[in-house]
Amino acid sequence: MSTAQVIQASNLANALPWSAPAKPRTGTHGTAFTQTHELGQQTLSVEPDVIKNNHHHSRVRVYQFNYHVSAARVVMVSLSDNTVLNEQPIRSVHLPLNGIENDAALAVLTANADAVSLLRADQTRRGRAPFQHMNELSVKASIYKPLKTSHPCANERCALLSLFDQTNTVFSAEPIVNLQRSSVSWLNR
Repeated sequence: MSTAQVIQASNLANALPWSAPAKPRTGTHGTAFTQTHELGQQTLSVEPDVIKNNHHHSRVRVYQFNYHVSAARVVMVSLSDNTVLNEQPIRSVHLPLNGIENDAALAVLTANADAVSLLRADQTRRGRAPFQHMNELSVKASIYKPLKTSHPCANERCALLSLFDQTNTVFSAEPIVNLQRSSVSWLNR
């Protein structure tokens, strides 16, 4: 797909109001979050519609997540008619992350002084000089789906961050950034 087609499909899907009702979001102590979120509505991917090896180049699936209502959907659009064909809710929040979400996860981690200190201590334990700035590290982010259904990330979008230093050595401390709460926890800690 061309960049222009991706933009056209995203614009069509973004213009479609969400049919999902707003879900009340609560914090760890039962306090209600506001229904606005800095990440807003995100287009996660745009893909041509494929049915049994038949590519419909004018039909495109747009996968989205709306942080305001904590809901995911796929919107089928027709590029040739410039119309929305249908919308389907997706029950899972575990769709792949987009670049904006990757950047947001890294920003949440960087802003958390305790998390950065823990990462620096991890490097020191391995006999390395600790990094001075997060941009010295390579980061790979992926959606995190925990095994335990009681974990907050079972129902909220979270990024698992794998960090590498200049020697391509991976950190043993792996942060999990809850994008909906802007919080940091750790895998296996």
